[in-house]
Amino acid sequence: MTGHCDGWMYETSKPSWKTWLWGAGVKILMGKNPLLYSFQRTIPRLPVPSINGTVERYLASVKPVFPDDLYEKHAKDAKEFVKNEGPKLNRYLQLKSWLTDNYVTDWWEKYVYLRGRSPIMINSNYYVNGLYYYEATPVQVSRAANLSYRALQFKKFIDEQKLEPTVIR
Repeated sequence: MTGHCDGWMYETSKPSWKTWLWGAGVKILMGKNPLLYSFQRTIPRLPVPSINGTVERYLASVKPVFPDDLYEKHAKDAKEFVKNEGPKLNRYLQLKSWLTDNYVTDWWEKYVYLRGRSPIMINSNYYVNGLYYYEATPVQVSRAANLSYRALQFKKFIDEQKLEPTVIR
């Protein structure tokens, strides 16, 4: 029943009766106090993009910034990639997507978060939560301690699944 419903994302005004019925079913079946990861298996898997689509998007993104001769070289190299290495790499990616919940998570953590030398705190919004309203102090050490405490408290809530999952609003 809960399965997968993404029609609500494209509805502009009042939800359709199908969306309303699906939402009511989820509310009934999820129980009174669901844990944070209760619905993890109902989230659809991240699809593996096609080689052709990825290469087309890449070429469209570099066309405005590359001179014509450099763009032609990249277009030629991209065509070779699609013909030679691309299909094999895409099969590996498809296999990885079948064996893991999210095929990009480990690479994302390793290469996006851990390889960059810029501070994560100001360049990434890991916690994706709203502002916490409190009386700010002018003492920088106190503000840093408060931030560290709140971040660790939030991490503890995630680990202990004390946060309510966002399902339907």
